[in-house]
Amino acid sequence: MMTKSLGAICVFDLESWRRPTRANNRRGLDFKARLASMLNIIGSPGSQDCKRLRYRSTAVDRNPFPASPLMYCDNFFNELVLFVDPKNSQSEAREWISAASVQTMRLTDLPDASRVAANTQSVGLIIVDLDGCGGIAVAASDLITFRLEHHEIPLILISSESACDEFGSERLAIADVTLRFPLSISRFDLALAKVEMNNLEWQHRVKCQLTTSLLKDVLEAGQRRKIY
Repeated sequence: MMTKSLGAICVFDLESWRRPTRANNRRGLDFKARLASMLNIIGSPGSQDCKRLRYRSTAVDRNPFPASPLMYCDNFFNELVLFVDPKNSQSEAREWISAASVQTMRLTDLPDASRVAANTQSVGLIIVDLDGCGGIAVAASDLITFRLEHHEIPLILISSESACDEFGSERLAIADVTLRFPLSISRFDLALAKVEMNNLEWQHRVKCQLTTSLLKDVLEAGQRRKIY
């Protein structure tokens, strides 16, 4: 079963949801190695897109023992983190984030999250409990719609259906990072570190596709004028 939207950027294979992706076959890689790998790709000194991420990664060195168990939660300081958590299954994750003095808001569905995001400029992250939303087969359409309308907001998906964590780009049509439930602090922290970087790639894909669609419309309009 395939779900498609906005050309090629939103093609999502529901049948592959329960299968590990190629990027996650090396399950023996421990957290420290994954974190080191992530830090190596944060960006060059001249990269404007990565300026905020680079600053926050160095901030960890200045404060090696933060009050919160999450090293990278301060990536979203002064921003609002939305939890789409109908069954309140992610209360522990909200406590981890709240311990870092980051404001959170719990909502019951993705349309509510879309309305809040449209009217609140401070939304910095959305975390979706997929099990509470009915599973991937039910929520895929709403996820893709949200991703297209609010492509600038990083999104973490939490699901017990997923075969493994996904920190790569295979599932960007529905989420920047996917975590298998139940969570651990180390995996959740790695997701916070990776989600903004992946979202930059998603923004680039959407903007390129929108530009291509706009150029196509302009060319087609020019052809129609010639004909008539």
